[in-house]
Amino acid sequence: MVEPANTCTAPSVLYDGEPWWSTDSTIVYDIEGDGKDAITQETLGSPLIHG
Repeated sequence: MVEPANTCTAPSVLYDGEPWWSTDSTIVYDIEGDGKDAITQETLGSPLIHG
């Protein structure tokens, strides 16, 4: 059985609670045996959040 690589990277910077920020991401998945290649989906940014 082959185990997929799970990776999550984040900058190693001290958190500053003053700025407003949002987040978005890219999701890539590949369902084994469905005859399709990997599927990539972009998520929209979240509403702005303060500190």
